[in-house]
Amino acid sequence: MTRRPVGESAKARRNARRSRHRDEVFGNDLPDTTQDERGEDHNSISRSWYEEQRPPHYE
Repeated sequence: MTRRPVGESAKARRNARRSRHRDEVFGNDLPDTTQDERGEDHNSISRSWYEEQRPPHYE
């Protein structure tokens, strides 16, 4: 069994406490997985939508 220096354990506890506090303050809105990892389809926009949104000077 490898012994860690005393300061390393205290540092790990301090980092964990800071991380919990940061999550309490700011929250964690990011998903654990991405759409690609979940297999969800992309919300595709049709070509006609792009053509309707094109500015008049762009012709």
